[in-house]
Amino acid sequence: MPTKRRSSADVRAELLMSASYLFATRGWAGTSTKEIAVRAGTYETSLYTHFGSKAGIFSAAVVEPFKQSIDSFRSTLAKQPDAPEDVLAHAFVHNLYGTLEQHREAATAFVLAMQEPEANEALAQARAALESVFDDLYASGRARAALVGESAPGRPLTQRLMVGLVVASSVFAPWLFAGNGLAASADEIQEAIVSMFLNGITTAGNPER
Repeated sequence: MPTKRRSSADVRAELLMSASYLFATRGWAGTSTKEIAVRAGTYETSLYTHFGSKAGIFSAAVVEPFKQSIDSFRSTLAKQPDAPEDVLAHAFVHNLYGTLEQHREAATAFVLAMQEPEANEALAQARAALESVFDDLYASGRARAALVGESAPGRPLTQRLMVGLVVASSVFAPWLFAGNGLAASADEIQEAIVSMFLNGITTAGNPER
C-alpha cells in the first residue's frame, strides 16, 4: 500500500495510467478496480473518489488523451484564429498524434472493450464523452471560420475521418510503418498526414513512398 504522500492530481494520473495498461492487456472483464488501485499504489476507495465506478475510470482513461489533444488544438484556434491552414493542420496532427503515441494503450483498451458485452455501459459512457469532444472541435472550427470570414469547416463526418486517420496512424505505427516495406519516423508520418489533409491524396507525401 502507498507510503509516499502524493497530490490528488498525481494519484488520479497514476490511476489512469494503471487503468489504461490493465484494460489494454486484460480487457474489461479481466480488470478489477482493486487491481487498478494496487498497480497505481493507492487504495480502491481512492479510485471511487476520483471516478465513481469502474465504468467511470474506463471512460476517463480512454477519452482523456483525446480530450487533452483536442483542447490543446482548440487553444491554438483561440489564440491564432487567423493562422494559415497549414499551421493549424500541423497543430492538429502533432497534438493528436503525439498524445496518442504516449497513450497508445487507451485506444487499445477501447477496441478490446468493443468485443465484450459486459463493457456496454462503460463504452456508452466513453462514447458520450467523445461526442462532446467532437462537438467542441466542430464548434471551434465554425467559430474560427466566422471570425476570419471563411467558409465553415467540412462536415462533422470529414472531421471524424481526419481524427480517425491520425488515430490509426499513431496506434498502429509499430506495424504500419516499420520493417523493410516502409520505415518511417513519427515526424515523417505526421508530415505526410498534414500534406494529405492540405493537398489531397494525389500529391500527398513523398512520391517514392
